[in-house]
Amino acid sequence: MRRGNESIPGQPVANIRILSGRAMACVAALLVTATSPVGAIVQSPAAKAPAAVTSGEAPKSATRGVLDSVVFVGASATAGFGVIITDPEKKGRNLPLPLSASFEGAVSNLKPEATLRNFGSSLFFLSPGVTGTAQIDRALELDPTLVVAVDFLFWYGYGDDDGKGGTLASESQRLEKLKLGFRQLERIGASVPVVVGNLPDMSGAVGKMLSRSQMPELRTLTELNESLTTWAAAHPNVVLFPLSELVGKLKSGETITIANLEFKKDGGRLLQSDELHPTARGSLAMSLRIAELLREKLGASAGIETPVDESTAQRRAHAAAQRALDMRAGGKPAGTPMRSTSNPPPSLPAESPAAPATPTVPAKS
Repeated sequence: MRRGNESIPGQPVANIRILSGRAMACVAALLVTATSPVGAIVQSPAAKAPAAVTSGEAPKSATRGVLDSVVFVGASATAGFGVIITDPEKKGRNLPLPLSASFEGAVSNLKPEATLRNFGSSLFFLSPGVTGTAQIDRALELDPTLVVAVDFLFWYGYGDDDGKGGTLASESQRLEKLKLGFRQLERIGASVPVVVGNLPDMSGAVGKMLSRSQMPELRTLTELNESLTTWAAAHPNVVLFPLSELVGKLKSGETITIANLEFKKDGGRLLQSDELHPTARGSLAMSLRIAELLREKLGASAGIETPVDESTAQRRAHAAAQRALDMRAGGKPAGTPMRSTSNPPPSLPAESPAAPATPTVPAKS
């Protein structure tokens, strides 16, 4: 398997509407990002193996641990759009950071043979129905033990399309569109934990990375999240990630505590200036919250451990980002254990970029 975010067969390009010059520039930037080397499959150094999950509400494989085969699906936050991590020790270069590498920084006891695969796409917004289906297809091929889908549903609620190739006709149609996303996630086996984020209020990004027509009305946003909460309650394997709550904290700029780690106000921004995508610190905060939620859902036997402080998490994430680039380039750094992978079917295209939490075209002028 290759490293970096994977391109998805059938990713629509012909469906791009006529855009303003500013919007076209944004799409061009996203396409460049889509071809830049970013890690999707990463392998961490040898670490204490997590115990098999034997308790909690979400069932799991009787023979594999929850962290043995982790697949990431979703939009730009998952892909790592605009997320750059610097070397805390000032010895290495700045690197792109997909959520999978961030997660490796946030979980300190991944097995050396565990695999993390990232199918996140910064172009998810162009056609959620096609891209979402293709990502789940690819995920199921890998027989995952855990699926992380924190922003998978974002464009099933946001956007100005109906999820079927047409244009959104009304606000109420967003609720029907969201159900299309539910159906895709329901294809994942009931024994596999799935971390699903709810829909945050990203109205601050309107006029920057979001157009007005892509932003749901706040009343609709409430209805979408209520529908999501009801759906999640009916699926015991779903771990609901309160993304709207976390984004509110990231926006506040105040010191926040996640998994016993403090993200201090003076430590740097947690959201990028576009008010839509996380920074490297924000991505780490998301990953730590994922780890925290998994421990709450699955119990201590899930064997999920987190670093003792933010600087340790940053060092681990930077190392994971470097391994991702090294594997994607076809080389292995000396002395670093790498996760073994198999080659993808030859019919699949080469992987594409690292992208953001939920990218989109800037406001139309």
